[in-house]
Amino acid sequence: MKNNIKVIKKHFILLLGVGLFVYGVFNFFPGVNGYFYEDGSLFLLSFGAIFIVMGLLKIKTRDDGNII
Repeated sequence: MKNNIKVIKKHFILLLGVGLFVYGVFNFFPGVNGYFYEDGSLFLLSFGAIFIVMGLLKIKTRDDGNII
């Protein structure tokens, strides 16, 4: 049971990162010269990318600290 919670936590971090990143990518505004992103969208993009990397590293890393 304890191991299942760890696995769910690892995958939730990855899912949260993907969700934030995708929402940030599609949260643009059309302007006169093209599209632009507000500060909030750039914030979501950067934190989404950070959570994606953290989730992938946690999934790839074994419990003993060795990378598969």
